[in-house]
Parts: sequence; C-alpha cells; structure tokens
Amino acid sequence: MPLTNHDPHDDDDVCVTLLVVDADDYTIIAHDQNWHALLGTLMQDDFTYRSGRLANATAIHIGAKQCRKGSRQDDAIYAAVRAGTVS
Repeated sequence: MPLTNHDPHDDDDVCVTLLVVDADDYTIIAHDQNWHALLGTLMQDDFTYRSGRLANATAIHIGAKQCRKGSRQDDAIYAAVRAGTVS
C-alpha cells in the first residue's frame, strides 16, 4: 500500500508500524519504518518477514502517523515492543 504526502505546505516525517500477532495478541513480528516524505511524494517499499511462529499469526496491524518530533520519535517504543517479540 503506497503512502502519499498530500500536504501542500511542507515535508513530513512519517512513522509506519506493522505488528503481526497471534491469537493471544502476542507480537510475533514488529516492523517500524520511518520516512521523510517530501511534498507530494509517493513512497512504497516491500519487506520480507521470517519467523518460526509465522504460521500462528492471526492478525496484522498497520498504523501510520505524522511524527512532529522527527522520524526517530517512536524509537524507544519500538525497541520495547521488539524486546518482547518472538523470532
């Protein structure tokens, strides 16, 4: 799914997070992507995920937001999620 910066006034830092969870809502895979979105640009990327527990996945959660404090704004939260992730 592409991400497009439709803001006509300035560039934006965008944080995108993907979580793959099992039936118990335990995080199997966590991915965090930070983009600096130039005015009017479209961004898209492909990723490959590997986990011995991928067959247990029951949901994929994807979220995006403008990170007004910069592209590294959520690094500590992402690190905490990764610390509890099963590979």
